[in-house]
Amino acid sequence: MKKRIVSVLILLCVVLFGALPSGAVSAVPDVVLVSDCKVNSATMHMIGTVHITVNNTVLINPGLKLSYHIYDTYGDLMYYEGERIPLVFEGNEANVPVDVALPFEEKKTDMRITFDIIDEQNLYWFSTDPNMYFETAVLDYGYDPWKFTKGLYRDILSGQLPQLIVNVLFWGATVAALVMWKKAVRRRKEAFAAKTQQASAGEGNP
Repeated sequence: MKKRIVSVLILLCVVLFGALPSGAVSAVPDVVLVSDCKVNSATMHMIGTVHITVNNTVLINPGLKLSYHIYDTYGDLMYYEGERIPLVFEGNEANVPVDVALPFEEKKTDMRITFDIIDEQNLYWFSTDPNMYFETAVLDYGYDPWKFTKGLYRDILSGQLPQLIVNVLFWGATVAALVMWKKAVRRRKEAFAAKTQQASAGEGNP
């Protein structure tokens, strides 16, 4: 029984890690964005700093600019392109001060601001390059946390459904295997107790 349980767990581990994208665990991102930006609800200005690290320095050129896209909390595009901010690199890093007016007058607009980099020299957005490991920064703003929860849930289902299914199956099988193991242990204990009782009864009879 133990061998069967161990075999099932090993098989599930192989399936789990085999389903992950190649290099997803150990790969270093080509570009990483980290933001401390906040939205001033009184003026609807986004203020703060975005720190950019370009590990793949081949990507650096004078045409790079920071911008952003704005989505509602369900993931639907509200505003495709924000203001473009030039980047000044020191080595492979850039600290970009951000102070931009958001294109909304309504102060209670729920939104998700996703930062992006546009390469004006080669005419593409970093986020659209399927061969680039681009780790962006996201700013959620709004007054309805439940909407953000639903938006995140939809993002998980739409973007990582295979991994989610594998994880659910893996943990479900793990719990089932543990339950089976506990039942098997309990049955062995009951059988041992019954044999012991029978042996004692036999010794008591002439």
